[in-house]
Amino acid sequence: YGHTVAADNYGQPTHNYALLHNAWAFMREISGSEKNIENKDVGVFRVEFTIRHIPNLNTKMQIRYNSRRFDIHHIKRSEYSRDDYITLLCEEVI
Repeated sequence: YGHTVAADNYGQPTHNYALLHNAWAFMREISGSEKNIENKDVGVFRVEFTIRHIPNLNTKMQIRYNSRRFDIHHIKRSEYSRDDYITLLCEEVI
């Protein structure tokens, strides 16, 4: 999902995410922890997604996987095959 900005009825910007691409993905859970964010205890899950290379993918985008939302923090190119697969290091905050 890519970040989009549109104007509401009052001309104020609204921020949303729009579907850019559907892809098969292999998900691997890396870690989970709890944090206190804005005086709330939240769960933070770190995962890796392996997908086929998608041009123009960046860390301002999100992954939606089984109705869960993951922010992309790092994009790692495969060291074995040039542009066939990439690994996305992502984080989900619940």
